[in-house]
Amino acid sequence: MYIVRPNLSEDQQQQIVGKYRDLITERGAREIDIKVLGKRRLAYEIGKHQDGIYVQMNYLAEGATIAPLERDMRLSDDVIRYLTLKLREGKPSDIIPEPEPQPQPAPTPAPPAPAPAPASESESEPETTTTEAESESEPETTTTEAESESEPETTTTEAESESEPEATATQEEE
Repeated sequence: MYIVRPNLSEDQQQQIVGKYRDLITERGAREIDIKVLGKRRLAYEIGKHQDGIYVQMNYLAEGATIAPLERDMRLSDDVIRYLTLKLREGKPSDIIPEPEPQPQPAPTPAPPAPAPAPASESESEPETTTTEAESESEPETTTTEAESESEPETTTTEAESESEPEATATQEEE
């Protein structure tokens, strides 16, 4: 695998890929499989580049083929990073699976909003009844069930309130 500069044209990319394919072919490589993975963001900046074009080359060759290939990549200004791995026995395509294309989700239209049902007066306002005594006194406050659960009631008996002295603060004059 190697990474080339992101600012290369498509023709320059193809020239570089062809150059390295020809180099390993001349040295006796076989079953050459080259995948241009495209432009991707680098994990860290390499030589003032934040992006790079990734190329993966899988091939079968003798160990002597690798040294000239790596030397050429090291001296090239177009290759910003390379890595050679020796795979276990088997075909390279068996060991390194081809990346599956990510399906693009089709834009789904938003479902139409349900039409509001006509509300009768009895449903929209709860029925309340008050007595004359209630209407003359202070307005009644009501709490919802959730409010009453969140505020636990505390009750104290007369014995408890007498045994606990009241705390008073006094200021000393200086």
